[in-house]
Amino acid sequence: MDELREVLAAAGLPVPRLSMVDDGLVSVIEISTRAHPQARALAALLRRGLKSAFAAEEALREALRVHGLHVPQLTVRDRRVHLGTLTVATAEALAHSLGAPPYQPEGAIEEWPQAQHVRARLRNAIMENTGRTAVLDIVVHPDCLRCDRDAAVEISSSLHPQEARKLATALRQASL
Repeated sequence: MDELREVLAAAGLPVPRLSMVDDGLVSVIEISTRAHPQARALAALLRRGLKSAFAAEEALREALRVHGLHVPQLTVRDRRVHLGTLTVATAEALAHSLGAPPYQPEGAIEEWPQAQHVRARLRNAIMENTGRTAVLDIVVHPDCLRCDRDAAVEISSSLHPQEARKLATALRQASL
């Protein structure tokens, strides 16, 4: 806590009260400040520290937009880029944009066997374009009549900012 207080003070953000709650499952650091400008300054300081991840996310978002791909859960979390959950059609379009050959499924692309094939195609395309060798978890969620949700492909693994930049570059090159 003293180190955090020291760093905040060095950044010109003295914090009157800093406390930590640790119940064994979750640790929460509470920063109490009376001035909103301090909170905005802290956010800006953190954002600068995450500049690489945010720049990679923005580059990937723009490359996806050029291809007409809507990835609403694209975000930065834990200094890494997360793609989140995509429709099966978007996952297929992303795989194709990354160089996978066209896929003409027998039956609806959202059906279980076809969606699993899309998942494998997307996984291979991402790994090939990023040079990633670590496990890339991608899960298919089938459509659910009970909860009224369409089939989806969830990319549960996150990308290092460098991997996200490589994907953005591959997408930009594919659009030329």
